[in-house]
Amino acid sequence: MCDIRFKLPEEKKWDPEIFAKFYEAIRADFPTFEPAVMAGIQTQLGGGVFEQSLLPPLQMMRYKHTNEKKIIAQLTSEFISINILPKYPGWEVMESEILKIWSKAYSVISPEKITRLEVRFINRIERDSPNEKISEWIQASEYVPKAVLNTPSQFALFVEFSRDSGIRVRMIISELSHEKTRPVMLDIDCFTMQILKPNGENLKSHINLLHDKIWDVFEASTSEKLKKRLLEIPQ
Repeated sequence: MCDIRFKLPEEKKWDPEIFAKFYEAIRADFPTFEPAVMAGIQTQLGGGVFEQSLLPPLQMMRYKHTNEKKIIAQLTSEFISINILPKYPGWEVMESEILKIWSKAYSVISPEKITRLEVRFINRIERDSPNEKISEWIQASEYVPKAVLNTPSQFALFVEFSRDSGIRVRMIISELSHEKTRPVMLDIDCFTMQILKPNGENLKSHINLLHDKIWDVFEASTSEKLKKRLLEIPQ
């Protein structure tokens, strides 16, 4: 998933007709769309605890790609989100789709700047058996403590840290204990809140920087068994 938050020039207000104009720009690849309302939840760390608050609802339009590619683009007055559904086609394809969609959005919206940029990968790891140790799939690293790997069941790890160039990384590893097979979720989220120029070349540079940080965490924290399985999955 890639989330691009933008800001319009001070003299320009959001026009709901942008939803239709964006559809006209992408309809060759995204022939269907549907309206939705997004009720956001904001999570912040304060006073040593995580606090959640409701955000005002946003009108959203969801555009669906043809059956050839499982891609969903979601547009609001504040951001555009590009979601690549399983199976993951690889970074080169994902990067190309992000840049293509943003190019169309940029021409219609004419944003002044990008205020937040996020790239996120969510991996569902199916265990070979429900009682299999998590260490079969996740390995200890500077991001993953051994204590998590030694937990027999119902574990969860939330890590957030800062990298260079104003980049932050969030990682969640958890067991879906309510499911019979007890799969493991590996969620790596990398974002920057630097103010960025909204042109395509600048976006390309920064999404690749975020992707590389995610890959560093993934490479350090996953076992050879998981890497081998992912290579065997047809894209």
